[in-house]
Amino acid sequence: MKLLLDARAIAMPLHGIARYGWSLLNAYAAMETPHTFHVVFGPGPLPGAFAPSSRFSVEKAGVAPYGVAEQLRMPRVLNRVPCDLHHALTYTSPLLARHPLVLSVFDLIHLRYPEEYSRVHPLYYRFVVRPLVRRARAVITLSEASKRDLVERLGADPARVHITPLAADPAFHPPPPADVERFAASHRITPGYVLHLSNYRRHKNAEGVVRAYAKLRGRAGVTASLVLAGNPPPRFRAWLRDEGLDEGVIVLGNVADGDLPALYGAASVFVFPSRCEGFGLPPLEAMACGTAAVTSRVSSLPEVAGDAALLVDPESVDEIAGAMGRILGAATVRADLEQRARARAAGFSWERVARETIAIYEKCMS
Repeated sequence: MKLLLDARAIAMPLHGIARYGWSLLNAYAAMETPHTFHVVFGPGPLPGAFAPSSRFSVEKAGVAPYGVAEQLRMPRVLNRVPCDLHHALTYTSPLLARHPLVLSVFDLIHLRYPEEYSRVHPLYYRFVVRPLVRRARAVITLSEASKRDLVERLGADPARVHITPLAADPAFHPPPPADVERFAASHRITPGYVLHLSNYRRHKNAEGVVRAYAKLRGRAGVTASLVLAGNPPPRFRAWLRDEGLDEGVIVLGNVADGDLPALYGAASVFVFPSRCEGFGLPPLEAMACGTAAVTSRVSSLPEVAGDAALLVDPESVDEIAGAMGRILGAATVRADLEQRARARAAGFSWERVARETIAIYEKCMS
């Protein structure tokens, strides 16, 4: 089978969609398969060199994903590539591209929380994403929760929506103590902290984490700091000050990819009570690093965490604080969760994602 992979969403800095595409391409390059791949990258810088076997051919297109230019210029780029199947590795594709289509759609958070995004997004979903979802031979998503959204909100045929859960990168594993010490010293933080990492949009519920921490910090014996990573925006930092909730809170900002395992590994507990996720990769990364986790019992997060994390109602500050307190206050609880976390994370791999995605391609062509 000749496969055309539209990988224009892969660019630095790596965000969730770009990580998916980059990890999938590298998993394809490492596996034995009779299929051939033609990969189209966009104009942005790649995370690293990509020089796989002769089964791959690569080109760069000067058109970024999304927008009007994609619809006007990309059909010519894609239509001239001979292929059996075209996989768009992100939500979008030119409507006039003629090859049989497989489309990856990770979540519908833009539609669930439209106030967090520009007014263009609902129109884009209506006039581009919805027609693509209905036309595609297969739609790939990351969880049962996202599949339900696709069926209910975009009218996808449930028989053509397939789930391929993600995986943490192999770099995420319990870090050596020396790495943890070096990371903590370089950022002037004490290991054993409570950690939250997100993009600080409303659905991530960082405010709930801070309020829960403030309630917990008032209890006797709780001395751990709360570390906020991921570069909270100015409005969030102002909210912290105005509400008087910044005591014990360390705003770390962005952390380099290479330091993320140490960031997770130096924490006693990772807290991620998001209201909505297509998958929820940060808890899985933390679990792979052997860190006890607190996450939500809603959306896709129970599918990721299983019984290896404490699940809470994201709207309940008391539940979030109680779960954090259980882990910080009982070494046996923390040790049990750390062991469960590592075992749970080991069940997810990019090799599995690649095999399951290839199986979807083959089913489309059968």
